[in-house]
Amino acid sequence: QPFDAAHVAENLMLYRLNKAGGSYHIRWPSGPGGTFQAFAWREVRGLLHGTVRAKPEPGEVESEMDALHREVLRNRPIEAVFDGLAGHRCGVHSYEGTRILVLRGPHLIEPKAGEYSLIDQFLQELLPADENGVPQWKIFCLWLRIAVEALRAGAHRPGQLFVIVGAPDCGKSRLQHNIITALLGWRHADPSSFLLGESRFNSEMFAAEHLLCEDIASGLRREDRHKLKQNLKRLAANDSARFEEKGRPALTLAPLWRCSLSLNSGPDDLGILPPPSADFSEKLIMVKASRPACLPGASEAERAAFRDRIKAELPAFLHFLLHDLDAIIPPEMKAGRFGVRSYENPAIRSSMLEEVPERQLLEMLDTAAPWLSREAGHWFGKGSDLRTILENDAAVSDDFARWDKHNNLVRCLGRLKEDLPLRVAHVHRANGGFWRIFPPAPGGQPKQQQPEED
Repeated sequence: QPFDAAHVAENLMLYRLNKAGGSYHIRWPSGPGGTFQAFAWREVRGLLHGTVRAKPEPGEVESEMDALHREVLRNRPIEAVFDGLAGHRCGVHSYEGTRILVLRGPHLIEPKAGEYSLIDQFLQELLPADENGVPQWKIFCLWLRIAVEALRAGAHRPGQLFVIVGAPDCGKSRLQHNIITALLGWRHADPSSFLLGESRFNSEMFAAEHLLCEDIASGLRREDRHKLKQNLKRLAANDSARFEEKGRPALTLAPLWRCSLSLNSGPDDLGILPPPSADFSEKLIMVKASRPACLPGASEAERAAFRDRIKAELPAFLHFLLHDLDAIIPPEMKAGRFGVRSYENPAIRSSMLEEVPERQLLEMLDTAAPWLSREAGHWFGKGSDLRTILENDAAVSDDFARWDKHNNLVRCLGRLKEDLPLRVAHVHRANGGFWRIFPPAPGGQPKQQQPEED
């Protein structure tokens, strides 16, 4: 049979990095047990000695080795090599015709029916029902199951930011490290510097499925909180992200990420999060943690034994997630795009709102409802007019007087305009600046229509 260079190259999974002096990458030993390794061409020739002829036979224009080399140069270039890429198995992947090589994939635990009593107790006590009776641990399990299914299927599916708030040393980090990271392939990275805009380089993030944030510094400026909010939204919602590493060309890739953030419950710690708003809340699951009775003591031996037992129960817990969880999930907990309905623990949300003066202002506006006297369905006027309404409304006048001593009305309206553009808008006219205040729509979401003229 004539030598088929394309068939041989495919069987060997042989590629070349497309740059001057680029290395050749081959799965060696060939077959499922091999791993991709980099070689110079002379080393590839040595590996294939006796399998692929290095010299032409009489009457041949080129040898089999030369034909193989030509095939690889022409048809099997790769543009980049990654040690790992979130959500991608080991092998070659194509992005709009551009090939990349991933050397290592996630380490996936195999599910196995069995006993997982410690994990079960840990989750139910760490994430108990909230004040409305909503079982937070079920929300977490559904969020995690959707991520695990996407990872195991090699599919890209966005997921909400998972925020866990609680007292120090209550088990928040154990959930992140020992359960989330483990079931998402045993790879995690800290994205904090990128999320806060301290660096545009993000290559470490692309090598891990779990973006794990702990102890982000409190006292962030408003601009930093806004930057954090925008970057977190992109992580949750975007199908692709721009890979940037110093000294390498930028690439647009589609990593499978899930981001978790653990926070202490003090006002300064909660203050790093942007104020609750419709556009951010829909991409958020925020739970309140309690300390489980099953947590180990302070000795390293006890802590190690706890970690080892959690690890041993992971296959059984994974089996439960994949095969049995649906039986206990109420239909209202599921939702379209992310698969699980967004959630904010009511007590944590209230604490956040209490600390934000612009949200206090919005509550007073919703109580006074100045739009009720306008046929247009929204209020339009100057900031001074709005002040007069709040000062004279019997339901809010006392609260507004206390609030007004420490806050600036126009500045807080400006912040609401940034955070809730469908509720608050500002327009410039020849006779000065005017504000539009829109009522909340049924269900608590902002109305969608903002007329241009009044």
